[in-house]
Amino acid sequence: MKPEHETRRKIIREWMSLPKDKRQTEEQAKPFAKKAMERLPSSGDPYRKIMRWLLPRIGRPGSIVARGLASTRADARAAAITSAAGASGMNQRKIARYPSKARL
Repeated sequence: MKPEHETRRKIIREWMSLPKDKRQTEEQAKPFAKKAMERLPSSGDPYRKIMRWLLPRIGRPGSIVARGLASTRADARAAAITSAAGASGMNQRKIARYPSKARL
């Protein structure tokens, strides 16, 4: 795995491990991103890069990936499909047969 990708995962995991009330707004993400800039070995603007990682996760509850329960991307996708299918009323047999029909 590339060093930047590993750093990205650690920073996102650290952000998602904060209490929900500490990661609700962009204003809360800014000091976190400034602090995390020191750990990102990259050219360009590391602050912007980190904010791009964090913005989609602002205000989100901890996901299965963030909690470390999904060991692979495939596990995370399966969990997302299962939860989306539960919300849409699809049963497990249909998910296995038609995974593309389960909305994420």
